[in-house]
Amino acid sequence: MSEPPRDSHGFRVRRRRTLWERLRAQANLREIGRSFRYLAVMIVGERPIQTLTRDLEGMSFSKGFRVMFSRLFGKNPVHQMSEDMRRIRWYGTLAVIVGLALAAAGVFFGMRFYHQWRQEQMVEQARGALKREDLRSAALAARRVLQIDPSNVEATRIMATLAERLGYKETVGWRERIEILEPTDANSLAWAASALRFGDLTAANRALLTIKPENRATPEYHRLAAGLAIEAGNPPLAEFHFARALRMRPDDENLKFNLACIRLQSSKPDLASRALATVEQFRVQPRYTAPALRALFADAVRRGNKDRALRLARELESAPGADFRDKLQYLEILRRMKTPEFASYLGRLQQDSLRNTPDMARLISWMNEHRLAAEALDWVRRLPTDTLARQPVPVAVAAAYEAQRGWKDLEGLLTKNEWGDLDFMRLALLANLNRQNRDGVNSRVQWGLALTKAGERPEALGTLARLAEGWGWGKEAEELYWKLGSGAAPQRWALQSLYRQYRLRGDTEGLYRVLARTLEADPSDLVARNNLALLSLLLERNTDKALAWVSEIYEENSSNAIIASSYAFALHKNGRTAEALKVFEKLREDQLRNPDVAAYYGVVLAAAGSVEKARRYLDLAARATLLPEEQRLVADARRRVRAP
Repeated sequence: MSEPPRDSHGFRVRRRRTLWERLRAQANLREIGRSFRYLAVMIVGERPIQTLTRDLEGMSFSKGFRVMFSRLFGKNPVHQMSEDMRRIRWYGTLAVIVGLALAAAGVFFGMRFYHQWRQEQMVEQARGALKREDLRSAALAARRVLQIDPSNVEATRIMATLAERLGYKETVGWRERIEILEPTDANSLAWAASALRFGDLTAANRALLTIKPENRATPEYHRLAAGLAIEAGNPPLAEFHFARALRMRPDDENLKFNLACIRLQSSKPDLASRALATVEQFRVQPRYTAPALRALFADAVRRGNKDRALRLARELESAPGADFRDKLQYLEILRRMKTPEFASYLGRLQQDSLRNTPDMARLISWMNEHRLAAEALDWVRRLPTDTLARQPVPVAVAAAYEAQRGWKDLEGLLTKNEWGDLDFMRLALLANLNRQNRDGVNSRVQWGLALTKAGERPEALGTLARLAEGWGWGKEAEELYWKLGSGAAPQRWALQSLYRQYRLRGDTEGLYRVLARTLEADPSDLVARNNLALLSLLLERNTDKALAWVSEIYEENSSNAIIASSYAFALHKNGRTAEALKVFEKLREDQLRNPDVAAYYGVVLAAAGSVEKARRYLDLAARATLLPEEQRLVADARRRVRAP
């Protein structure tokens, strides 16, 4: 006997019929009817059921149903019914109401259970795809979960992992979102680590500040705080944190090495000498050879020892553990020193990069940045077509055509093939090309298609926003940054980009909206709260609430000059100028001479009648970057004291 076809839909239909047939075979319908009758008799009584059964005898199902419905819910007055029918009507109505309530509750809780179950299933699918390295399927499953429930922590964590693996800066926003949804020290540290990796120092600082002071005495916290201090250009603070971490974990080789690298920069010769000896000891260990050579190379550059820097760069590029960036660094040294070896080494890197597509794209990008786009194009034109089709090489080649203003060649590249997951970039570049050719209609069409291709992917939208900003498309970039900053998982870096744009334009209203959204996304952000309060005072909105905000912030941060000046200005706006002066008087002279603080101090001094003193600080305010409302305040104060 042949096996039936494995059509999925047909298979499911046959399976349902089989189950129904089994139920009918096993169920005794007459017995079920007796059970229902017994239950009805227990509730209503024997006589009403006999009466109803007699009246319905011989009727079809549909007619019997109509008769029964009319008796239960018809227009006959209750007082004209028999006692049995009144009892049947009362209990029947109650049964219908209870049944409807139970059905509604079943639907409500059933849907909730279904959605929860469905989310768990999709999260498991995403995890499985992630283990199989099927990143596209993992992203699709995680996004479907977030569409149903934007606060699903596991789906957010999967999106953060995906962004991190792909090297997208949007990782920072996802990690921040995880910390907001599930505030733990571990999530804060993961957020700080990703922010440091992608160079977002503001986010790293905020992430570390979310950890309570009593929970900061851990090696991991001090390690990340040291990394933040290094990126911020504060070696003494980095040394302090590395030393603290090493005290807690004295056998940690990584901490010893990092502390020695920091102490290479010490102004104390003895300390720097000991650190150099320590780094040289690590240099002979294969695991630390490349990092040690990087530290020694940086030290040689810092001390201006070009010959030593060249030797170390040459050793580093061939050391175990060196990556392609180290080779590019050596290439940069050769270019700067204009050595004959530059051309041959560039040719060697071009040949080596053919084995690794991302390295090839990095090399083309490096050549574009160093005004070697023409040489890069000469090289890629000699390569096989399939090599140039692999991403992200086409992106780098397109940048080379743009640098050389080779619009015709660029158009040929962009219209030849689609770019897979990066096709939104191809369409965006086409939009820019059409705008360069003064074809506004096609430019808008291509940009719209690029947005459609990007979908709701934060990494894709972020790339489009940065491209638009780089091209000078202010409106398009602003719209994308707002979209990224206003979603269920707001991207903090997008809000920071908007803040930077509005600050440069002096757009106080725009700054106010950005800060309000920032505070909505993270109510614990004291800087945003302070700045929003200050803008509220400048725009004269919610001044009472603004005073309450800055008062609360000032109580915990009275030594911060910016916060103190905001609090003093709030007092002045509320008619308490004398108290505002006392707040300023608690600050040090170097803090008062900060142009941003001096502007507000000068305004308050002018209002208090301290003419000479006000003039000095208003002169300092000339070096501050002020918003239009602040400029008017300073101008009014100058007129009051009649300053030139």
